[in-house]
Amino acid sequence: MRKPGTGWHLCFEELRCKPVSLPRPFSMPEPSAKPASNPLTILHTEASDAWGGQEIRILSEALWMREQGHRIILVTPGEGQLFKNAQEAGLEVESLALAKKTQLGDFFAMRRLLRRYQPQVVATHSSVDSWVGLLAARSCRIRTVRFRHVSTGVGAHSLNRIQYGKLADAVVTTGNCIGQQ
Repeated sequence: MRKPGTGWHLCFEELRCKPVSLPRPFSMPEPSAKPASNPLTILHTEASDAWGGQEIRILSEALWMREQGHRIILVTPGEGQLFKNAQEAGLEVESLALAKKTQLGDFFAMRRLLRRYQPQVVATHSSVDSWVGLLAARSCRIRTVRFRHVSTGVGAHSLNRIQYGKLADAVVTTGNCIGQQ
């Protein structure tokens, strides 16, 4: 158990002690009138086939990035709700299993997708898709961003140090309490 004031305890303490004004759920800033001066091709990965807060946030941010002028490609399991909703929203979507048992095959399939789309950035969101996406992107010399959506602590073992410290060029957290871990 973590000491109070560290890790996830800090997150709940901050919420309990400070008044928090929350924006409308999953709202994004209004798009700027001026598109990005140097638009990027960004390939996002997500292994989940569920539909919840993390998946809604990924779709919302992908749509916002597209409104800013960037080209967005989402790689996610084809049977999942995120795939269906992203397709309905007009995003470029590719189906890939992104499961523990298919990681080796997914790695080679991801490399093919990276060669086809030639993104400047690969953004990963969950554990399995992060291993596949970060390793494939590194092998193709593409910049990487690892998103962290959950407030549970990141274990201190060597594999996490590799994923968060060596494979990811940047780590983006969805809340201050996550970033402090």
